[in-house]
Amino acid sequence: MPKLGDLVEGRVVHISQDRLELQLEGQLPCAVLPLKHGLDFEVQLGDELELAVAQLRAGEVSLMRLEGEAETEAECEAAGPVYQREELLAARAASEGCGKLPILQQSSEAELLELLEGAVLAGLPPAWWHRRPVDTKRQVLATALRAGNMPAVYAMQPESLQFREAIACYEPDGEFLANVLAQLWADSAEPTKAWKSPAAKEAVEWLLLRGAPCALLLPEEPEALKTRLRALRMLGELGPRVASVAAASVAGCLRDPEAKGRMAACKALEQLGEACAAAPRAVPRLARLLHDSECCMMAADALRAMGASGCRAAAEAMREEEDHMIRSACCHVLAAGGRPYRAELLQVLQDEGAPGFLRAAAAKAMGQQEIDRELCVYLVDLLESEDPTLRLAAVGLLGDARGEHAKMAFEALASALDDPVEFVSEAATRALNSVTDA
Repeated sequence: MPKLGDLVEGRVVHISQDRLELQLEGQLPCAVLPLKHGLDFEVQLGDELELAVAQLRAGEVSLMRLEGEAETEAECEAAGPVYQREELLAARAASEGCGKLPILQQSSEAELLELLEGAVLAGLPPAWWHRRPVDTKRQVLATALRAGNMPAVYAMQPESLQFREAIACYEPDGEFLANVLAQLWADSAEPTKAWKSPAAKEAVEWLLLRGAPCALLLPEEPEALKTRLRALRMLGELGPRVASVAAASVAGCLRDPEAKGRMAACKALEQLGEACAAAPRAVPRLARLLHDSECCMMAADALRAMGASGCRAAAEAMREEEDHMIRSACCHVLAAGGRPYRAELLQVLQDEGAPGFLRAAAAKAMGQQEIDRELCVYLVDLLESEDPTLRLAAVGLLGDARGEHAKMAFEALASALDDPVEFVSEAATRALNSVTDA
């Protein structure tokens, strides 16, 4: 315990116009440097200062700077009562009997959070944090999450088991996680809340990955459409990191009675990525949405993002469906499947009875795969089609030919310069330049 006049070292944990608060090296968690004339010297949070003890009050050590003449003992006493070591120990013991000083006991959650944030060093809370009651740690953690104050959250919740034990880390349970997520989401109705910032989205991610139910963000009531749309947009922005915990709830929104809700769910699943294919309802429901004229292409985008599972569903639909729009959407999905689905696409490409837009979709899908000799031959043959849409698709893809197939593409494109349809001949010029530059 320091005495009057002792030199002590402390780290600055809070700065205001009339005082600095410092964490001392010894047992006392906090000391105060009054600023009679305001802050008239440079100092930042975390700075180490060497100061002299000017007063000892119950639960608080008052300091003075070393510059100039020290205050006399009479001046010190005039500012307030002076306590001896035994009296300070008695005051400390009276504070719940576990070494907690009144200055921290009486602090609100917001004040504790501010003090904690200022004292965080190397990603961990200060030494006094492990002595806080469990209820206080829970409340401060909830406050930090709702404020999007993730540095403080990470300090209170380190990943290392050793560090968690050292600070007597509060272990969030399912009830805590669900309550905080519900409170944070309720804040989203207020435009001034911080949840819209990247840090607040990070707080949602932190809660979801530790077991908070994603369904809380996606109420099923028809009148909650705006809430669902907002949540789906945010989950999509969080992306693959939350796919494993969000996929099932997002897939449930594929049955939304509103088309906007179904389309938003498709977009979110596309952004969440291939991991969503593991959700039992995701791929089958997306495949059924291919029959939904309002959501067909967005469902195809999402199926494409599902990887092999999505391609298998699209190939099955391609074989069973007669609707040309659905088959065109399936071509878009199969473009991501590579050579295993070349046969399905070639079958569509060779079907002279199929409409031009469908055959063009198949050609475009094949063009997103490697353009080998087999595909190059088919594209050259398409330049003889009577449908200008097909000729345009073939010209565009031949412009991507490289290597040993570039010569075949060059000769075919040169002949397409004389195409009677102007937009086809112009596309041939651009494609020919592309092949030449390559």
